[in-house]
Amino acid sequence: MWSLAIISFIVASGPKPFDKPPVQVTLDTPKPWILLGEPAVLDLTVKNVTNAEITALGVIDDITVTPDIRVLISKAGQPFEDFKVAMGTLDIERSREKFAPGEEKVHRVRVLYSARGRTRRGLGRMAFPGAGVYVVKVIYPYFPPGEAICIDCVSNEIMIEVARPEQREDIHIWHNIQSDDFLALLQYGTTPMGREVNVMTLVELLEKYPETSYKDAFTHTLREYLTKLGDNLQPE
Repeated sequence: MWSLAIISFIVASGPKPFDKPPVQVTLDTPKPWILLGEPAVLDLTVKNVTNAEITALGVIDDITVTPDIRVLISKAGQPFEDFKVAMGTLDIERSREKFAPGEEKVHRVRVLYSARGRTRRGLGRMAFPGAGVYVVKVIYPYFPPGEAICIDCVSNEIMIEVARPEQREDIHIWHNIQSDDFLALLQYGTTPMGREVNVMTLVELLEKYPETSYKDAFTHTLREYLTKLGDNLQPE
């Protein structure tokens, strides 16, 4: 297990510290080894460690986390950098969930690409732009009732190893998915209107290479795309 049991809590500001942090945050991954262009799967467990019911921040869905939940990534001992997955801003309505005493909930987050800062001349930002070992942690904010400040709950650190594709079919796929639109499709499960050709390309790649190492990522993306497409087609 690539996990270091380190959990810390930082009070951003305020008149008095909390005697006992109400939330414990643990990060894990079912797949510590991925290929370039394959989303990292992060399981974020949030647990109420108090004896009372609390209301804590939720995750929008398994593709996009809220801007409040920060994913930090470091490579080769370099300083951690924020990786902004969410497309929204801090002004969005926060999703909140109730936690009974001792209750924990697991949120699955996929991290690959961010369209933030995207320019006409180049790609957005990839979470894991090259092969190597990366260290990942998450900062989850807890907002106490009636308080304008938050407690930053820092998870443990996990390692994700990213490898270059070596199989012929995987190399071919990697060359075909290095575009903003395709990476955004894999991250968000959506594609801009008029760019549906990316979805067809994904289907064609799966049909041509059914045993590719990208299979799980591609099938998950197709499932998300069809689900969101169906939601958009629902009559009002």
